[in-house]
Amino acid sequence: MSGMIFLLIVLLFVASCGFWVLVILRAIVRFLFDRPTSVLAPAPQPPSYNDDAAMREGWAVFECDDGALRIQRLDSPEAGGPVFISDAAARAFVVERASKGSAMHQDALRLTSRFMRARRVTS
Repeated sequence: MSGMIFLLIVLLFVASCGFWVLVILRAIVRFLFDRPTSVLAPAPQPPSYNDDAAMREGWAVFECDDGALRIQRLDSPEAGGPVFISDAAARAFVVERASKGSAMHQDALRLTSRFMRARRVTS
């Protein structure tokens, strides 16, 4: 009942004040409720994983013989011998950097985990 009274008061106010009040009220309602989703949700960011940058650190995301995407060390990087003693050490390095906020390392983990989740669903 109180909602109907409020609506009646608004209608009487609009009728007594004229056309411009209606235009202003409509603009306010549009501003509050008719926003496009791009204003409310942030735009997706492009992936920041960079194969060249990862290789300079001594690791990369590789597609293995079984088709899986995995983080592995480079066995013979251009600068000399391997940077990491094992693939597990390379992955631990990526996890550590990702936990400190590095977007490239987070994207590398997303690449490998997204692939593994897809394999579990289809298997």
